[in-house]
Amino acid sequence: MLHQIQFRFDPHEDRTLLRLTTTARQEFRFWVTRRYAKLLWAGLTGSAGRGAAVPPALRETVIAFEQEAALEGADFQTRFDDTDTNTPLGGAPVLLARLNCTRHDDGITSLAMHPLQGQGIEIRLDQTLLHSMLKLLAETALSAEWELSTAIAPAKHSGPLN
Repeated sequence: MLHQIQFRFDPHEDRTLLRLTTTARQEFRFWVTRRYAKLLWAGLTGSAGRGAAVPPALRETVIAFEQEAALEGADFQTRFDDTDTNTPLGGAPVLLARLNCTRHDDGITSLAMHPLQGQGIEIRLDQTLLHSMLKLLAETALSAEWELSTAIAPAKHSGPLN
């Protein structure tokens, strides 16, 4: 089960380092490029707010309410803990290239992130984790000065994004 998420922009690489730890003390490290961040944003926002039939004009408002409720219990103060973790994909970050984001009827979003070749990770995000990732990604894109639109993506598509 996912325990912590960290996005940290590296100006020398002009990429963001995404670190995920599980409750089993596994750490996964990925490089996220600006292009991939756009895909990830579209996938996650496409999954948000799809629980109820909402007119397109109200979608952003519904997602804002959803996000406020989901983030109420989220912890953004605890430092990222990488002590005593093992790295199943190796110590060096993996460059992400492929993304599949699917929202299920139970409200859970399946997120699969993979490099062009080799292993990646597949995780399940509840509303709190989904909105936490959106918040962290938006903050990181802003600090990276990537000038990404953090507008809510239309809820048209579920599946691979390339």
